[in-house]
This record gives sequence, structure tokens and C-alpha cells, in this order.
Amino acid sequence: MIDQRALRNGQTVGTLSRGSAESEDAETHEAVEVLAKSVRRQFTSAYKLSILEQAEACAPGELGALLRWA
Repeated sequence: MIDQRALRNGQTVGTLSRGSAESEDAETHEAVEVLAKSVRRQFTSAYKLSILEQAEACAPGELGALLRWA
């Protein structure tokens, strides 16, 4: 339940009074850190070349399975 006095005093949602189960969830969510920008995966040239070689060696109908695995 939201404490109306807290809202009038300008407190943030994280400091509002809640039920015991909801406050436990709020504590675990506060510990999560969100990065500003995600890190892109980088593949080496050797890895890319090996995938192309495997794709060329596939029999008809096997390419989809290779791509799902890669």
C-alpha cells in the first residue's frame, strides 16, 4: 500500500511503505545494476571462417541446424 504522506513529502517509490513480501522484492530489485550501453559480441576472423567452411560442407537440409547451433 502506498503511504500518501510519503508522496506528499516527495519521497521516491523505493522508500514508500509496502507489505512485507513487496518490500523484499523491492530490496532485490534495487541491487540490480543496469549498464548504460550493452557490450556487443565480437567474433574472430578464424571463427567466422570456420562457420563458413562448415556451412559449405553441409548436406542439403543441414544448414539450418548448423546456424541454430552457431
